[in-house]
Amino acid sequence: MARRTNVVRFSSAAALHRLYKEREAARMAPIATGDPAPRSRPLKAPKDRYCLATLFRQERLPEPVLEFQFHPLRKWRFDYALVGERIAIEIEGGVYTEGRHLRPLGYLNDLRKYRAAVLLGWRLLRYAPSDIGEAVGDVRLLLAGELKT
Repeated sequence: MARRTNVVRFSSAAALHRLYKEREAARMAPIATGDPAPRSRPLKAPKDRYCLATLFRQERLPEPVLEFQFHPLRKWRFDYALVGERIAIEIEGGVYTEGRHLRPLGYLNDLRKYRAAVLLGWRLLRYAPSDIGEAVGDVRLLLAGELKT
């Protein structure tokens, strides 16, 4: 009697490609359907990810932590975080190119993330890439206690 194995044989490259596409579609289904808990994917780092940290250092402000994972269960991360002060800074990319943050599913996922952050006691500051310089003054005001959030 012939022994069965779990090896799948394909008659053509097209059949292999079809199987790959089906598996990829099944893996991405929770994301495409707007599941409240989609799988996390690695974030791409901004081209100049140290820009804000350098500005903070020059202004003698606490140095922010890059890509800080703030949620105890989810893999959500802030672009920058002043952990001791619980101040988070998010840079919303793709403003002019209709990037992920402006597409419906990306926008809804960002809302979930921001809501969870506020419920966990974080003060959240959001900026367009062109407005990063404003973060220094805003954080200085927050640290001085002049702004209420």
